Amino acid sequence: MGDLGVVILASARPQLLYRLVRELVMQSGGGVVSHLVISIDGPQHLETVKLANLLGITYRVHQTEGEGSPRISRHMRFALFQALRVLSADKIIVLEEDLILAPDFITYMRQASVLLDQDPSLYAVSAYAHFAYTHTAHDPARLNRAHSFPAYGWMVKRSFLEETLPKWPPAFVATDWDFWMETGLVRREREVVVPELPRTAHHGTTGAHTLGPHQANAFTNKPLSKGITTTLNIHQVLEEAYERTLKEELSRAEPLNVTDPFTYAFPTHRGAIYAVCFRMDYGGDKSTFRLLARGLGVWSYDAREHHYGMWRLPYHHTVIFIIGVPFSKYREGEEWKTNRSILNRRLLRPESLSPHLCAFSRVADSLVQRWLTLFPGAIVPDLERELYRWAIESLGVMVFGERLGLLQSGGAKPRVGGDMEEFIHAIHGIFKETSAMGTLPPSLARLLKLPVWTRFTTCVDRALASGRELVEGGVASSLARQRAGEAPHTLLDYLLREPHLNHETIISLITDLFLAAADTTSHTTVWSLYLLGRHPEEAQRARQEVLEATGGSGEVEARHLSSLPYLKGVVKEALRLYPVAPFQTRALHRDAIILGHHIPAGTMVILSVYTTGRDPAHFPSPHQFCPERWVREYCQPTTPSPNKPTEVTTSSPGKLCTSGPNKLHSHAFLPFGHGVRSCIGRRVAETQLHLLLAKLLARSNLAAVNEVDMVMRMVGVTSQPLHLRIDALPAE
Repeated sequence: MGDLGVVILASARPQLLYRLVRELVMQSGGGVVSHLVISIDGPQHLETVKLANLLGITYRVHQTEGEGSPRISRHMRFALFQALRVLSADKIIVLEEDLILAPDFITYMRQASVLLDQDPSLYAVSAYAHFAYTHTAHDPARLNRAHSFPAYGWMVKRSFLEETLPKWPPAFVATDWDFWMETGLVRREREVVVPELPRTAHHGTTGAHTLGPHQANAFTNKPLSKGITTTLNIHQVLEEAYERTLKEELSRAEPLNVTDPFTYAFPTHRGAIYAVCFRMDYGGDKSTFRLLARGLGVWSYDAREHHYGMWRLPYHHTVIFIIGVPFSKYREGEEWKTNRSILNRRLLRPESLSPHLCAFSRVADSLVQRWLTLFPGAIVPDLERELYRWAIESLGVMVFGERLGLLQSGGAKPRVGGDMEEFIHAIHGIFKETSAMGTLPPSLARLLKLPVWTRFTTCVDRALASGRELVEGGVASSLARQRAGEAPHTLLDYLLREPHLNHETIISLITDLFLAAADTTSHTTVWSLYLLGRHPEEAQRARQEVLEATGGSGEVEARHLSSLPYLKGVVKEALRLYPVAPFQTRALHRDAIILGHHIPAGTMVILSVYTTGRDPAHFPSPHQFCPERWVREYCQPTTPSPNKPTEVTTSSPGKLCTSGPNKLHSHAFLPFGHGVRSCIGRRVAETQLHLLLAKLLARSNLAAVNEVDMVMRMVGVTSQPLHLRIDALPAE
């Protein structure tokens, strides 16, 4: 056995223990006996003790502790301690008496043992695979990596046991040892090696915790390697090689659109590669996974043995990647990267926005004229809905190249298609009902069929249906222009000419843009108007900047925006003081140390953008509305205001709030997120908002009649509807 030792956990089944020992002796040529210790759970199992004495095998008897899971867990701890004390081997194989071994079990363990020496990102080698069935396990040489615990025959290094056993849960903690080993405290982001074709099987169809169909599914229809001298593909499972191979396969994977896994005909083309995504918010999220797994006929009890939220399933010799979104790091596969890259070119590059600036300007003119005509000297009724219309109308001219008619008096049927008022109402409802479910899990609301869940799903269905109708109408118009030989000029025109995008994907992408833009853009505008309406001196200063940039005419065009740093500071202050997305979340893909705290992989980490935006360490006088803090030529106050949670105040003359953005930490202000998944509509939204504010200030006085606070409705909104009065400036 060399540097391999074996510990067997036994109890009251000497006949199964004898079969297991006999198989070990046969496979090792008799050398296993001197490298073996048996741990017997309780002195009452006299037959098992007699068998160990008869075979001349070292054994230790565990005085049982607790019942159920704690008893099993404590026996495992005892057995592992005895393995350290009795055996001198560097690597320990852990078996249970009711296991059946494949003919190449010892050969498998000997070959795989080198991985624990060569790859520090691995902590164990498992002989069993929960997802191995006769239709999903074919290659005896293939090994996989999994963020999981080992099961039904496994091997670890002595050093791992020395590191882990002192942390073992006490007897009064009701936990399963295997689930505990899966935690970040034990794994520390390391993985377990899992064979495609198992080297062990479980005797019978009953277990300690699960019965009925789950247990039958776990232990029946399971293949077992029949080879004797299989050569494992050891180098393929080393970390760098494994990732390189996965990425290459994923780059060739064809996406599957599975709406009902129970009726969907999964492809079975030998050698082909496919990928299917499902909802998975964190490492242990099994709600949607269980449905997909049952449709595929594999383990569905929980979401174990995944590799960063992904499974590679050789389904009838066809590779199907199962990817949990948004948890899996592989959610950013080639398809996502391609789609994002295309949208980045069309939405984040200044040259791509330039053709739409005049249209944005005309939409802003329409809203200003509408308000000054319909509500002169009065409060704008239903301000939030008015800004919803403006945000969707602005996005519509870029996407379709046509006005939707949302800012016409009395409303008008959109030229492109779809019931826009229904669309707006449904989008508003999604955010409202999502916020209402903030105090209970959505899965529970769905299970109990609560009214809030019914309202939420109704809003989602209506929004998607209205959005689809809108976009399909635009696609038809764009294709007609394309057939007529017209050059592309709208966002939809360009997307329809992308070879990597099909029509269904384009419809989904554009619908998502409308869903995301309407609420976030409109509420950022509300907060900007609130701050200007409550701080007339700052509003006058921004107005003066606009007049100077336009030569006194006040006729704002897109080319003037580069000369409006103070106005842009107003928007930045609105985003800092009242961020529409006050919290940003990320699920950790690997363990992390944050301020000295160990945070295990899979943990949801929440960043409070609201808190960082009011942190005096980064923003002196953090509760002051101070647009000049974003203008470079202004300097920091010598005596900053005290940091206390008061209402937003105005900076006083000569007492300025910052030394400018060159002094600001790059991560102190993240209203649009950060990295590859930052807000893709940032440049569009900022341009639209700057144009609208500049035009409003040039033609009117703004007054926020009521004082409001920020509350959460999935996004940060005003605690009550803002009463904004608009007064036309006298003509000069």
